[in-house]
Amino acid sequence: MQTVNFNCPHCGNLMAVGTNLLGRNVRCPHCKQVVRAPAGAGEAPAVQAPPPTPSPPAPQFNIPGQTTEHHESIFGERHDEDLFGSEPLKPKMPSTPSPLEETAYVPPAPPPAPAPAHQYAETQTYVPGPSTSLETPATTQPEEVEERPARRVYRPATARAEAPTTPAFAWILLVYSAVITIVAGIFAYSYFTSGSGGDHPFKAIPDFYGKYEKATGADNRKQLSYQGLPDPKMDVPKELRVKLGDEITVGALQVKPTQVVQQSVVYRRENATKDNIEHGAGVGLILGLHVKNVSTDTTFHPDDPAFCRAAGKEQPAPYTALQIDRDFFYGPFAWPTEPEIKDIYLIDFRNSAEPLGPGTERDIWVATTSGFKTGGSGDAATARKNAAEKQPDKPFLWRVQLRRGFVKAKADDGKDVDVSATTVIGVEFLSSQIKDR
Repeated sequence: MQTVNFNCPHCGNLMAVGTNLLGRNVRCPHCKQVVRAPAGAGEAPAVQAPPPTPSPPAPQFNIPGQTTEHHESIFGERHDEDLFGSEPLKPKMPSTPSPLEETAYVPPAPPPAPAPAHQYAETQTYVPGPSTSLETPATTQPEEVEERPARRVYRPATARAEAPTTPAFAWILLVYSAVITIVAGIFAYSYFTSGSGGDHPFKAIPDFYGKYEKATGADNRKQLSYQGLPDPKMDVPKELRVKLGDEITVGALQVKPTQVVQQSVVYRRENATKDNIEHGAGVGLILGLHVKNVSTDTTFHPDDPAFCRAAGKEQPAPYTALQIDRDFFYGPFAWPTEPEIKDIYLIDFRNSAEPLGPGTERDIWVATTSGFKTGGSGDAATARKNAAEKQPDKPFLWRVQLRRGFVKAKADDGKDVDVSATTVIGVEFLSSQIKDR
């Protein structure tokens, strides 16, 4: 919007009005005096004399057509100066009413002035005053301007929608169920491992699944049942890993991995009612372990056919498995066996059925073969070859579940009891350490 600048004739400060307000009365934003804006650019503004002191208002009556208005208002009464009192003319309504409020823009005041940097001319509203005489000589008396107070608009506060309420009893049940669930989960895990100091779940797994008897000793040890077993594919922790040729002791069991061989294998099935069968089982990978019972009063079977079983659809995955990259290769034989089968094993790699007494030791074998569906992509021998070609220095991991003797657990009466437990160790070896036969 274009503006015209001029100095206030009262205070001398600079002010500006839009071109639409030229020739009209505006109020100086600095001294609050009314001044008529110049009719055009370059003209000096007209100084307006202060309005005369109004005389006491005359009694007003609510009579139509008799309301006293400003002489320039379209609703004002025409004052005839005829001394003989000619009949006043009736006002005529204009076709388009003129605006009643005008706004002028004022540029920033000079630095010495106390006014803010940017001000705007106040809006002027022309409203008739209380005087009974509205005629004023145009050349000496400026038009009277009365500021109307700003109208306050009261808006009712918006009522907030009430949130749906939940019965207190439902909240109590929700909190109670959450607490009980957490406590039950912690108890299920710590109930069995409390005696082992909160170690990794693989360090002490309940011994309730297998062919052989659980660990026994001189005292009457109580057996408990458990739920919530650890995931068989959980990562084996560092403290339960051992390299080929090293030793590791867990509980009453000391284990030393001695060798890994790859060769063609033959299995033998001993039947109860018919002749025994021998048949080739393809190429097998066999892990040799030397185990020792380091306890003084505990007897147990460190290995079990149930630990090194084949993976079945209706059973949980075994803990014993050869892991190559992301593939898991399990044992060759299903367990439990069919009723007519007395025993089934790999020839030259048959484990003893006798328990391991205190201080005794022996060799055991863990195997996976290509002649049976053991899980993974293809067979273990082929997977080993492919993995070694890609990353020859990356070790393989053979997970092995073994009995470890007794651990402390809490009975239902809160007393500490000895229970038979198993563990899962991880044997690390390179493809170059495998002996091919």
